Amino acid sequence: MEGFISSSGAASKLIDAIQTSNELTFEAWVQPANTSQNGPARIASISLNPSYRNATLGQQYDYFNVRARTTDTTLNGSPTHLDSNAGTASMNLTHVVYTRDASDTRRIYVNGVEVKSDTQIGDFSNWDSSYKFGLAGELDGSRYWWGTFYLVAVYNKALSAAEIDQNYNIGHLPDVNSTPSWQKVTTTNVPVAWSEYAMAYDSSRDVTVLYGGNGTGWPYENTTWELNGTDWMIVTTTTDQPNAVYGMEMVYDGSRVLLFGGSNRADVALNEMWQFDQGNWTTLNQATLPPARTNHVMINNGQGKTYLFGGNANTTYFNDLWVFENGAWNHKNDISGDIPPARTLHGAAYNSDSNMLVIFGGRDANGNELNDLWQYDPTMNKWADITVPNPAVRQALGMVYDPVQQAIILSGGRSGDTVYADTWQYNSGSEMTEQPSSTLEAAYHTLTYDSADGHIITLTKTGTWQYE
Repeated sequence: MEGFISSSGAASKLIDAIQTSNELTFEAWVQPANTSQNGPARIASISLNPSYRNATLGQQYDYFNVRARTTDTTLNGSPTHLDSNAGTASMNLTHVVYTRDASDTRRIYVNGVEVKSDTQIGDFSNWDSSYKFGLAGELDGSRYWWGTFYLVAVYNKALSAAEIDQNYNIGHLPDVNSTPSWQKVTTTNVPVAWSEYAMAYDSSRDVTVLYGGNGTGWPYENTTWELNGTDWMIVTTTTDQPNAVYGMEMVYDGSRVLLFGGSNRADVALNEMWQFDQGNWTTLNQATLPPARTNHVMINNGQGKTYLFGGNANTTYFNDLWVFENGAWNHKNDISGDIPPARTLHGAAYNSDSNMLVIFGGRDANGNELNDLWQYDPTMNKWADITVPNPAVRQALGMVYDPVQQAIILSGGRSGDTVYADTWQYNSGSEMTEQPSSTLEAAYHTLTYDSADGHIITLTKTGTWQYE
C-alpha cells in the first residue's frame, strides 16, 4: 500500500469509548512487505503526527511495536513502549494483537501466542479526542507502512487470551467461498524472454524483477525488466550484470534481489552470485559458494534464510542443500536419513506457516521425469518423502507459496512433448488437489508472489498472468 488511509474527521467516538473503559485492543491481520521498514512504520494509529499520539501499532524491522499515551507517559506515549520479540514480524501473513486492560497489564500476541507482557502505569484520561484514526502511515503523511491489510479492528476492551485464540483460528483461514483463477494482465510492454528466465518480487519497491531467459532462440537474453503492477519496463543499468542468461535463480531476501548460478551464452554452468538493488547489479564475492549449476531452485523463507537445492552442470546432477544466511553460504551436509534423488528443472516453495521447504518433480540424471514430493524440516534438519496422490510426472514447472490460500500452488510444466495447462494446490498434511477452474498452459516459467497486491505473477508465451 502506498500512502495511508485516515478517518475524515476526529475519531472521537472511538476515543471516548476507550477512555470510558480504560481498556484497548489493536487487532490486525497483516502481511508486511519487508522487514527493513522502521520508524516504527505505522500499521494503525490514533494520533496527530510522530510527536503526538494516543496509541499506535507499528512495525520496527522484524518486530512489532506499540505505544500508548497514559497519564504516566509523555504526549508521545514514551518511554514505555512495548515491543514483540525479534523475528515475530516477517513477510508472512501474520495475526498481531495488542491488549491493555484496566489493571494496567498490556500484552502482545502474535499468531495466537502471547509473546510479551508488562505493566504500564496510568490511564487514558489525557487522550486527545481531536486525533484521527489512520492505517499504513502517520497522520501527517510520514512513517509509511508497506504491506497488505486483511483485517484491522480496534476495541474498547482488552480481548482475552481465549478470544484472541478463537479469532486467530478462525481469521487465518482462507475464504472458502473464493475460487482463485488465472487472469490475463494487459500491459503495453512485455519482456522478449518468456521462458527460462529468473524472476522475483521486490517488496521494498513493489516491483517484480525479471532477468534473462529465452524468447526468440539463441543467443538468450541478458536484459533486466521490472513490472510495476501495470506495465513492464526495461531497466537500464550502469554497472556490470550477470553472465548467466538461462537457468539462474533469483529471490528477494528482505532487502535486495539475489541471483545465483545459471548458464552463460557459451552454455557453461556458473556459480556466480549477484545482487540487484536500486536498479543496479553487483557481484557478491563469497569465500564459499555452491558448485556451478543451472536449473536449480532457490527459495527465501522470509526470515533471513535462502535455500538452494539441486540442479545440474552438464551430466553432473545435484541433490545438495545449501543455506545462505548472514551473508555466507553453508552446505547442509549433516542431514540424517533419506534425501531426495538428484534432479534438475524441479519446482520448490517454502511453506511459511509450517516452516517447511517443499520440492516436487523434475528430471533425474537418467532422463526420467519425476513426480515425487519431498519436504525439508529446518528444525529437525531432515527430509521426508511425502506420499500423497500427486500430479503426473513433469519438469520445468512453476511453484510458489500463497499465504492467503495457505497453500503451495503448482502450475504447468512439461513431460516429453506435452506442455501441461493444469494448476494444483498443496496444503501441508493433505493431498495435492487440481484446481478445475484454472488452466494456464506453461513450462519453463516462474511463479512469484506479489505481497502488496496479494496475488501470484507469471510470464508465459501468451503474456503476463496473475493468480488470485
